[in-house]
Amino acid sequence: MAIVVFAEIAEIAAAFAIFVPWIFKQRQAPMRGFLEGLMKPNAQTRYNLNPDYLRDLIEKTGLTRREVAELIGISPRMMRSYLTFTDNATYQKALYAVQFCLECLVDRSSDAPK
Repeated sequence: MAIVVFAEIAEIAAAFAIFVPWIFKQRQAPMRGFLEGLMKPNAQTRYNLNPDYLRDLIEKTGLTRREVAELIGISPRMMRSYLTFTDNATYQKALYAVQFCLECLVDRSSDAPK
């Protein structure tokens, strides 16, 4: 009896070993396509400190500065400090995360149906 049970378990394990990788591959395929379409952050090559670049991104979204600030989770006052001229005392360098969020908003707004 024990040999029969062991043989059945071995058959189930063999079928499982064949079937599981196939399932995993099928589940990975849609995710791989989804990830390829997403923007990928890269602060080393894409970081742009110029406030004009950030203003241009905000303009491309079609939203107000206040709306953009709320969407990306910063205060409107902080957004103003990122967008002022570099020689102004209130100027602060924008974090790359802020720039990337703006670029994603632009990308999303360009994909939206018009």
